[in-house]
Amino acid sequence: MLCFRRGTRRQKQAKCLCITLGIVITLLLYIYVKYIPEVQFVYLNRHNKEPCVIPNIDPFDPSILKFVSHPDPIVCEKNPEFSFINESGYLHINHTTSQQFGLQTLHCSYSTVNRKGDFDIEYSEEVTFDSPLYIPSDIVRVRCNDEKDRLIYDHIHIHVDYKTVLKNRNLKDESSDQLSVHIFGLDSVSRLNAERKLMKTMKYIREELQGYVFEGHTKVGENTYPCIVPMLMNRKAYSKEMEKEIHVWKTLDNYPFLWRNFSDAGYVTYFSEDSPQMSAFMGFDKPPCDHYIRPFFLALRKIRSYKVHDIFLFLEAQRIKLTKSSTMCYGNKAKQQLVIEYLQRLVSVYRNKRTFVMSWLNELTHDHLNFLELADEDILSHFKWLKASGKLEKTVLILMSDHGLRVNAIRNTMIGRIEDRMPLFAIALPEQLTKRYPHLHDNMATNTKRLTTSWDAYFTLMDILNGNYQVQSKIGKEESLPRGISLFREIPKRRTCFEADIQEHYCPCYTSKTIPTNDSRVSAISTYLVNRLNYDLRIFKEKCALLTIENVESASIVHADFQRAEEKEEFSYKKWLFSPQKSTSTRILLVFRTAPSHGLFEATVSYSERNIKVLGDITRINMYGNQSSCIDHKTLRTSCYCK
Repeated sequence: MLCFRRGTRRQKQAKCLCITLGIVITLLLYIYVKYIPEVQFVYLNRHNKEPCVIPNIDPFDPSILKFVSHPDPIVCEKNPEFSFINESGYLHINHTTSQQFGLQTLHCSYSTVNRKGDFDIEYSEEVTFDSPLYIPSDIVRVRCNDEKDRLIYDHIHIHVDYKTVLKNRNLKDESSDQLSVHIFGLDSVSRLNAERKLMKTMKYIREELQGYVFEGHTKVGENTYPCIVPMLMNRKAYSKEMEKEIHVWKTLDNYPFLWRNFSDAGYVTYFSEDSPQMSAFMGFDKPPCDHYIRPFFLALRKIRSYKVHDIFLFLEAQRIKLTKSSTMCYGNKAKQQLVIEYLQRLVSVYRNKRTFVMSWLNELTHDHLNFLELADEDILSHFKWLKASGKLEKTVLILMSDHGLRVNAIRNTMIGRIEDRMPLFAIALPEQLTKRYPHLHDNMATNTKRLTTSWDAYFTLMDILNGNYQVQSKIGKEESLPRGISLFREIPKRRTCFEADIQEHYCPCYTSKTIPTNDSRVSAISTYLVNRLNYDLRIFKEKCALLTIENVESASIVHADFQRAEEKEEFSYKKWLFSPQKSTSTRILLVFRTAPSHGLFEATVSYSERNIKVLGDITRINMYGNQSSCIDHKTLRTSCYCK
């Protein structure tokens, strides 16, 4: 209480001591979390040359939920906006707002924010203005003084300078086959965390956009750069071959980024990362794309240094706020909202022109597991806007990440180790495309259950660039598999991490070992599964026959054969506090047949003596024809056998 009272000299001294101790404790906690390395238990998959069994994991497993929490909403300041840029790109003084605040006279000037390479910015000479005008720059700073010449407003706008691009580029229109590409990237987001924290967005992708969520998507490197380089360049980062090429390229401007191919094909291009100090690609002499808003984020870091910014962000993750406005805000809006508004402006001004967009959000998710949910509504609204605008009729939409969270105690768990290896990757194709090329839907749906990587993403993007949607021959059973396979082509189930160029350090795959079908565990599981089917069918018990087990076709134990490699682990004092979690249950894959339908079903369960839990769905894997014609239900029709 002494910290909050006014009173005697001793009380004031005690108050100062409390404040000082609070600051010291906060800084020590920040240093502990930020600069003392997290425990990085290294596990190698010794069976990376075996066919991959995709891990079937519950995003809400109790071992993970202890790390999951709901952060406070982002609250931004409510300062007046005395300037704005309209949809046509014209800068205006907001006289309506100024009059509301009793400002009869407002003197405003603008300056453009210009790059000084990739690591600094400078402001052009200020120009006064009163009437609306178009600014030939993507980033504009506006400063306004009142009638007493006091600075009352200083704001940086991001703006799509489309007139300059249209003047200098020969852009081409989209068509039914020549599609735009919009990549919305989130750093350090596993698919499982997306299922937990982007629940509305993921549901919308699946149900409204009929999109594909790739459950076997796997990283090919430790962090962003080696994970994304294959997708953008068809190169393996840090390989001898690429190191030789880098020596020739000398600067990032000469790297063979995929957006250059799209630019040559008449696409307007955009690339951005919102955190300048942790960007995967920085060091361009010239802007790499038509629109590149890195200078905007550099300008924001001049307002607040990144060290102070990161401390405030860390404190906010601990629910300690030192300011009224969230660290994740600039002005009246969250930063992800500013990026999304920019993307929507870009879509609007270029209308039916071909666009290649790659937007990457680092700050929200790089170090924090739970902040992601604060963007769910914003991303959902953006995707809804894209659909309502008609843009998705000729655009491939990709929601993706590079890897899961790498620097958090969640990696001490069995599931956390899988999450790190398996990033979010989802694609929505235009409806008109899958109607004209139905094999695309079949292959994409199949590939959501197969081992995929950013190598495959590269060849998929190349197919989109070249308008290549025709049927491709299946890869033969004896044919060797290429490192990268377009997702438009069926990826064989036999694919291994080795064939996909995934090192054993990053291979998440489970392997399987056959067990006898008369095993007592198999009997218990098959009984449980058929009872589960009958329970789900209870609403149609008057129409659907009661199912029984006809026989069990096969049973196998599915396990992750991860072996700890302590010699590869870095030292951390936190090893004294943590130990890697071990699995306490067994995963068993069952293929069984039911009577009277002769339905063949497959399911993976987590089995222990006390509990059986289905991981994912009980899937019908043979044709059911008109067996369920008496009901009209999207999911239950696969298991119903009409009486």
